Amino acid sequence: ERVGRLSGEPGVVNLVRAVPKKTQAPLLYDLTELQREASRRFDYSAKETLNIMQRLYENHKVLTYPRTDSRYLSSDILPTIKERLSACAVGPYKVLAGRLANRPLPEKPFFVNDAKVTDHHAIIPTEEFVQLDHMTVDERRIYDLVVRRFLAVLYPPYEYEQTNLTVKAGGERFVAHGNIVRSQGWKAAYEDGYDGDEEEDQEVKGQRLPDLKPGDVLNRLTFGLTEGKTKPPAHFNEATLLSAMENPAAYMESGDKEMARTLGETGGLGTVATRADIIEKLFSSFLLEKR
Repeated sequence: ERVGRLSGEPGVVNLVRAVPKKTQAPLLYDLTELQREASRRFDYSAKETLNIMQRLYENHKVLTYPRTDSRYLSSDILPTIKERLSACAVGPYKVLAGRLANRPLPEKPFFVNDAKVTDHHAIIPTEEFVQLDHMTVDERRIYDLVVRRFLAVLYPPYEYEQTNLTVKAGGERFVAHGNIVRSQGWKAAYEDGYDGDEEEDQEVKGQRLPDLKPGDVLNRLTFGLTEGKTKPPAHFNEATLLSAMENPAAYMESGDKEMARTLGETGGLGTVATRADIIEKLFSSFLLEKR
Protein backbone atom coordinates (compact mmCIF):
# COMPACT_ATOMS: atom_id res chain seq x y z
CA GLU A 1 0.00 0.00 0.00
CA ARG A 2 2.70 2.47 0.99
CA VAL A 3 4.74 1.48 -2.05
CA GLY A 4 1.78 2.22 -4.36
CA ARG A 5 1.31 5.62 -2.72
CA LEU A 6 4.93 6.57 -3.46
CA SER A 7 4.84 5.75 -7.18
CA GLY A 8 5.59 8.74 -9.37
CA GLU A 9 6.67 10.91 -6.41
CA PRO A 10 9.75 13.05 -7.13
CA GLY A 11 12.78 12.48 -4.90
CA VAL A 12 15.08 15.16 -3.54
CA VAL A 13 18.71 14.31 -2.82
CA ASN A 14 19.26 15.16 0.80
CA LEU A 15 22.76 13.96 1.59
CA VAL A 16 25.73 12.75 -0.44
CA ARG A 17 28.71 11.25 1.36
CA ALA A 18 31.59 10.15 -0.89
CA VAL A 19 34.77 8.46 0.28
CA PRO A 20 37.60 8.18 -2.30
CA LYS A 21 38.96 4.63 -2.64
CA LYS A 22 41.56 2.79 -4.69
CA THR A 23 42.00 -0.90 -5.45
CA GLN A 24 44.98 -2.63 -6.99
CA ALA A 25 44.53 -5.28 -9.65
CA PRO A 26 44.02 -8.81 -8.34
CA LEU A 27 47.30 -10.70 -7.94
CA LEU A 28 48.82 -12.74 -10.76
CA TYR A 29 47.68 -16.33 -11.31
CA ASP A 30 48.97 -19.43 -9.64
CA LEU A 31 47.69 -22.71 -11.08
CA THR A 32 44.72 -23.09 -8.70
CA GLU A 33 43.49 -19.54 -9.25
CA LEU A 34 43.72 -20.01 -13.02
CA GLN A 35 41.85 -23.34 -12.79
CA ARG A 36 39.12 -21.63 -10.75
CA GLU A 37 38.77 -18.80 -13.25
CA ALA A 38 38.74 -21.15 -16.28
CA SER A 39 36.09 -23.31 -14.59
CA ARG A 40 33.95 -20.28 -13.81
CA ARG A 41 34.24 -18.70 -17.23
CA PHE A 42 34.62 -21.59 -19.66
CA ASP A 43 33.51 -24.61 -17.60
CA TYR A 44 36.90 -26.29 -18.06
CA SER A 45 37.77 -29.01 -15.57
CA ALA A 46 40.90 -28.48 -13.48
CA LYS A 47 42.62 -31.23 -15.49
CA GLU A 48 41.69 -29.64 -18.84
CA THR A 49 43.09 -26.28 -17.74
CA LEU A 50 46.35 -27.89 -16.61
CA ASN A 51 46.68 -29.73 -19.94
CA ILE A 52 46.09 -26.51 -21.93
CA MET A 53 48.61 -24.68 -19.72
CA GLN A 54 51.13 -27.46 -20.26
CA ARG A 55 50.84 -27.04 -24.05
CA LEU A 56 51.25 -23.27 -23.82
CA TYR A 57 54.33 -23.82 -21.67
CA GLU A 58 55.99 -26.74 -23.49
CA ASN A 59 54.88 -26.48 -27.12
CA HIS A 60 54.21 -22.77 -27.66
CA LYS A 61 56.67 -21.64 -24.95
CA VAL A 62 54.60 -18.49 -24.39
CA LEU A 63 53.78 -18.97 -20.68
CA THR A 64 55.96 -19.72 -17.66
CA TYR A 65 55.86 -22.93 -15.59
CA PRO A 66 52.21 -23.76 -14.76
CA ARG A 67 52.51 -25.92 -11.61
CA THR A 68 53.11 -23.04 -9.23
CA ASP A 69 51.44 -22.09 -5.97
CA SER A 70 52.71 -18.50 -5.88
CA ARG A 71 50.83 -15.43 -7.06
CA TYR A 72 53.89 -13.18 -6.81
CA LEU A 73 57.05 -12.59 -8.84
CA SER A 74 60.56 -12.62 -7.46
CA SER A 75 62.61 -9.42 -7.85
CA ASP A 76 64.97 -11.02 -10.41
CA ILE A 77 62.06 -11.14 -12.91
CA LEU A 78 61.56 -7.35 -12.89
CA PRO A 79 64.30 -6.53 -15.44
CA THR A 80 62.61 -8.92 -17.94
CA ILE A 81 59.15 -7.34 -17.76
CA LYS A 82 59.66 -4.93 -20.69
CA GLU A 83 60.75 -7.81 -22.94
CA ARG A 84 57.74 -9.88 -21.90
CA LEU A 85 55.51 -6.88 -22.69
CA SER A 86 56.86 -6.48 -26.19
CA ALA A 87 56.55 -10.26 -26.80
CA CYS A 88 52.83 -10.27 -26.01
CA ALA A 89 52.05 -6.91 -27.69
CA VAL A 90 50.14 -8.60 -30.52
CA GLY A 91 46.51 -8.63 -31.71
CA PRO A 92 44.09 -7.49 -29.00
CA TYR A 93 46.92 -6.70 -26.55
CA LYS A 94 48.89 -4.40 -28.85
CA VAL A 95 47.44 -1.11 -27.60
CA LEU A 96 47.28 -2.16 -23.94
CA ALA A 97 50.88 -3.39 -23.87
CA GLY A 98 52.02 -0.44 -25.98
CA ARG A 99 50.73 2.04 -23.39
CA LEU A 100 52.82 0.31 -20.73
CA ALA A 101 55.99 0.04 -22.83
CA ASN A 102 56.93 3.71 -22.34
CA ARG A 103 55.95 3.90 -18.67
CA PRO A 104 58.49 3.25 -15.95
CA LEU A 105 57.71 0.26 -13.72
CA PRO A 106 56.18 1.09 -10.33
CA GLU A 107 58.88 1.66 -7.71
CA LYS A 108 57.62 -0.92 -5.25
CA PRO A 109 55.39 -3.26 -7.25
CA PHE A 110 52.75 -4.92 -5.05
CA PHE A 111 53.07 -8.15 -7.05
CA VAL A 112 56.78 -8.64 -6.26
CA ASN A 113 57.62 -10.48 -3.04
CA ASP A 114 60.61 -12.82 -2.77
CA ALA A 115 59.34 -14.27 0.51
CA LYS A 116 56.15 -15.49 -1.18
CA VAL A 117 57.87 -17.26 -4.07
CA THR A 118 59.00 -20.80 -3.24
CA ASP A 119 60.09 -22.95 -6.22
CA HIS A 120 58.26 -21.08 -8.97
CA HIS A 121 56.82 -17.58 -9.41
CA ALA A 122 53.33 -16.70 -10.67
CA ILE A 123 52.25 -17.60 -14.22
CA ILE A 124 53.13 -14.82 -16.69
CA PRO A 125 54.00 -14.53 -20.42
CA THR A 126 57.53 -15.46 -21.52
CA GLU A 127 59.79 -13.41 -23.83
CA GLU A 128 58.91 -15.77 -26.72
CA PHE A 129 57.28 -14.16 -29.79
CA VAL A 130 53.56 -15.05 -29.84
CA GLN A 131 51.63 -16.38 -32.84
CA LEU A 132 47.98 -16.34 -31.87
CA ASP A 133 46.86 -18.05 -35.08
CA HIS A 134 48.88 -21.14 -34.12
CA MET A 135 46.74 -21.66 -31.01
CA THR A 136 43.50 -23.58 -30.56
CA VAL A 137 40.42 -21.78 -29.18
CA ASP A 138 41.07 -23.28 -25.73
CA GLU A 139 44.71 -22.21 -25.75
CA ARG A 140 43.72 -18.68 -26.81
CA ARG A 141 41.27 -18.41 -23.91
CA ILE A 142 43.76 -19.46 -21.26
CA TYR A 143 46.52 -17.34 -22.79
CA ASP A 144 44.10 -14.38 -22.81
CA LEU A 145 43.43 -14.77 -19.07
CA VAL A 146 47.14 -14.81 -18.22
CA VAL A 147 48.13 -11.90 -20.48
CA ARG A 148 45.31 -9.64 -19.31
CA ARG A 149 46.14 -10.30 -15.66
CA PHE A 150 49.84 -9.62 -16.38
CA LEU A 151 48.93 -6.31 -18.05
CA ALA A 152 46.45 -5.43 -15.28
CA VAL A 153 49.01 -5.56 -12.46
CA LEU A 154 51.21 -3.10 -14.38
CA TYR A 155 48.41 -0.53 -14.69
CA PRO A 156 47.67 2.02 -11.93
CA PRO A 157 44.94 1.39 -9.31
CA TYR A 158 41.23 1.59 -10.12
CA GLU A 159 39.88 4.73 -8.40
CA TYR A 160 36.31 5.32 -7.36
CA GLU A 161 34.23 7.07 -4.74
CA GLN A 162 32.21 4.88 -2.40
CA THR A 163 29.05 6.92 -2.12
CA ASN A 164 26.07 6.95 0.23
CA LEU A 165 22.99 8.88 -0.89
CA THR A 166 19.93 9.85 1.07
CA VAL A 167 16.84 10.75 -0.96
CA LYS A 168 13.53 12.04 0.40
CA ALA A 169 10.35 11.12 -1.48
CA GLY A 170 6.73 11.27 -0.37
CA GLY A 171 7.71 11.96 3.23
CA GLU A 172 9.90 8.82 3.37
CA ARG A 173 13.67 8.58 3.47
CA PHE A 174 15.60 6.24 1.15
CA VAL A 175 19.26 5.30 1.19
CA ALA A 176 21.43 4.09 -1.70
CA HIS A 177 25.02 2.85 -1.71
CA GLY A 178 27.17 2.64 -4.79
CA ASN A 179 30.26 3.78 -6.59
CA ILE A 180 31.18 6.70 -8.80
CA VAL A 181 34.15 5.74 -10.98
CA ARG A 182 36.97 8.30 -11.17
CA SER A 183 39.65 6.37 -13.05
CA GLN A 184 39.46 2.94 -14.71
CA GLY A 185 43.12 2.17 -13.96
CA TRP A 186 43.85 -1.58 -14.27
CA LYS A 187 40.27 -2.36 -15.32
CA ALA A 188 41.19 -0.99 -18.75
CA ALA A 189 42.99 -4.31 -19.33
CA TYR A 190 39.58 -6.05 -19.41
CA GLU A 191 37.59 -5.01 -22.46
CA ASP A 192 34.32 -6.58 -21.34
CA GLY A 193 34.68 -5.32 -17.76
CA TYR A 194 36.23 -7.24 -14.89
CA ASP A 195 33.84 -9.57 -13.09
CA GLY A 196 36.28 -11.53 -10.97
CA ASP A 197 35.12 -13.33 -7.88
CA GLU A 198 38.20 -12.20 -6.02
CA GLU A 199 37.96 -11.05 -2.42
CA GLU A 200 39.87 -7.94 -3.45
CA ASP A 201 36.96 -6.96 -5.61
CA GLN A 202 34.05 -7.66 -3.32
CA GLU A 203 34.02 -4.23 -1.66
CA VAL A 204 33.97 -2.55 -5.07
CA LYS A 205 30.87 -4.41 -6.13
CA GLY A 206 27.73 -2.33 -5.93
CA GLN A 207 25.74 -0.18 -8.23
CA ARG A 208 27.15 2.62 -10.34
CA LEU A 209 25.66 5.90 -9.18
CA PRO A 210 25.37 9.09 -11.22
CA ASP A 211 27.19 12.16 -9.95
CA LEU A 212 24.58 13.81 -7.69
CA LYS A 213 24.66 16.68 -5.23
CA PRO A 214 22.29 17.75 -2.40
CA GLY A 215 19.16 19.45 -3.71
CA ASP A 216 19.09 17.56 -7.03
CA VAL A 217 15.56 16.43 -7.93
CA LEU A 218 14.97 12.93 -9.28
CA ASN A 219 11.76 12.60 -11.28
CA ARG A 220 9.83 9.51 -12.36
CA LEU A 221 11.13 7.31 -9.58
CA THR A 222 9.74 3.78 -9.43
CA PHE A 223 9.30 1.95 -6.15
CA GLY A 224 9.06 -1.76 -5.58
CA LEU A 225 9.16 -4.19 -2.69
CA THR A 226 11.29 -7.31 -2.86
CA GLU A 227 10.65 -10.30 -0.67
CA GLY A 228 13.20 -13.08 -0.46
CA LYS A 229 14.11 -16.26 1.33
CA THR A 230 17.56 -17.41 2.32
CA LYS A 231 19.04 -20.21 0.23
CA PRO A 232 21.12 -23.15 1.45
CA PRO A 233 24.80 -23.07 0.34
CA ALA A 234 25.17 -23.87 -3.36
CA HIS A 235 26.52 -27.24 -4.53
CA PHE A 236 30.21 -27.29 -5.34
CA ASN A 237 31.41 -26.69 -8.85
CA GLU A 238 35.04 -27.33 -9.76
CA ALA A 239 36.07 -23.75 -8.99
CA THR A 240 34.59 -23.78 -5.47
CA LEU A 241 35.82 -27.33 -4.87
CA LEU A 242 39.38 -26.20 -5.63
CA SER A 243 38.96 -23.35 -3.12
CA ALA A 244 37.68 -25.80 -0.50
CA MET A 245 40.65 -28.12 -1.12
CA GLU A 246 43.02 -25.18 -0.69
CA ASN A 247 41.35 -24.17 2.56
CA PRO A 248 39.49 -27.18 3.98
CA ALA A 249 39.57 -25.98 7.62
CA ALA A 250 36.37 -23.99 6.94
CA TYR A 251 34.56 -27.32 6.33
CA MET A 252 35.88 -29.22 9.37
CA GLU A 253 33.17 -30.38 11.72
CA SER A 254 35.37 -31.18 14.71
CA GLY A 255 36.46 -27.59 15.37
CA ASP A 256 39.87 -28.98 16.37
CA LYS A 257 42.15 -25.91 16.28
CA GLU A 258 45.37 -27.94 16.20
CA MET A 259 44.17 -29.95 13.19
CA ALA A 260 42.98 -26.80 11.42
CA ARG A 261 46.39 -25.21 11.92
CA THR A 262 48.18 -28.27 10.52
CA LEU A 263 45.90 -28.25 7.47
CA GLY A 264 46.67 -24.56 6.97
CA GLU A 265 50.42 -25.13 7.21
CA THR A 266 50.39 -28.05 4.77
CA GLY A 267 48.49 -26.01 2.19
CA GLY A 268 45.23 -27.94 2.31
CA LEU A 269 44.29 -31.15 0.50
CA GLY A 270 46.65 -32.19 -2.27
CA THR A 271 49.15 -29.83 -3.84
CA VAL A 272 48.80 -27.35 -6.65
CA ALA A 273 50.01 -30.10 -9.03
CA THR A 274 47.81 -32.96 -7.78
CA ARG A 275 44.38 -31.41 -7.08
CA ALA A 276 43.23 -31.79 -10.69
CA ASP A 277 44.15 -35.49 -10.64
CA ILE A 278 42.39 -36.08 -7.32
CA ILE A 279 39.14 -34.57 -8.66
CA GLU A 280 39.55 -36.47 -11.95
CA LYS A 281 40.03 -39.78 -10.09
CA LEU A 282 36.83 -39.20 -8.06
CA PHE A 283 34.91 -38.60 -11.30
CA SER A 284 36.36 -41.62 -13.08
CA SER A 285 35.62 -43.92 -10.14
CA PHE A 286 32.00 -42.61 -10.14
CA LEU A 287 32.15 -41.26 -6.59
CA LEU A 288 31.27 -37.78 -7.91
CA GLU A 289 29.25 -36.66 -10.89
CA LYS A 290 28.63 -33.37 -12.67
CA ARG A 291 25.12 -32.06 -13.17
